[in-house]
Amino acid sequence: AEQLDVSVSKGNQSKSTYSISLLDQRFLGTKSQFEGKLFRTSQSFMEHSSYFEDHTGLSLQWSSQSGIHELFYELGWRELTCNKPRRSWGRQREPFVESRASREILQQAGHNIKSAIKHTMVVDLRERIDAMRSKGFAMRSASEVAGIGFDPKLLRFVKEEVEIGMEIPFPVLNGFRSSLHLGLLGGLLLPWGPEKWRKPIYVGDRFFLGGTSTLRGFHFKGAGPTGQRRGTDPVDITTPGSAEPSTD
Repeated sequence: AEQLDVSVSKGNQSKSTYSISLLDQRFLGTKSQFEGKLFRTSQSFMEHSSYFEDHTGLSLQWSSQSGIHELFYELGWRELTCNKPRRSWGRQREPFVESRASREILQQAGHNIKSAIKHTMVVDLRERIDAMRSKGFAMRSASEVAGIGFDPKLLRFVKEEVEIGMEIPFPVLNGFRSSLHLGLLGGLLLPWGPEKWRKPIYVGDRFFLGGTSTLRGFHFKGAGPTGQRRGTDPVDITTPGSAEPSTD
């Protein structure tokens, strides 16, 4: 049966999403699923990276009956801006606030088109012990190739990401139910095409470290090389949230 879904999501300050999708739960008479979606996403990275991103596009996704394999195609138009417009109630917009974005971020400002196909495989061999614990091994791998098409302005790169997790029952004291979770996440990102080394890979497609989902103890995107924001003292780049991830 087909399912039509219209979704509107608006965050406090950083992100808003609008989408309309059509899901076929028995694609071509099989038990696999196929979904087509039109979407628009606006997200602010001003606090950590001094830029805004608008993303509008079309996506197609096929999921196997077992849920192990997924094929995903995306055709998206993205705009990166480094200035935040001031809004006044009942009046026209005031002039743009001067951007403090680093030189590396400013070089990527403007429009770009992404046409990419992605394959995801999930292997989950975990077994549930009780309501709180499980044991076993799980792996997720994602392979993406961007630049599908003949337009020379398309972003072109190959991206591979692998995530491995293992859960082991670990009784600390008698009567306490606990388990130990071990996780490893890694990836590889390489450009391709005739001008692959002349321009940096788009900042929105890169890997970043920092935050609760990747590296605890650091601010979001706060670990690794950074580019200094304009109008700041060089010593500020050691302060969390004061610098952008480098795109050299």
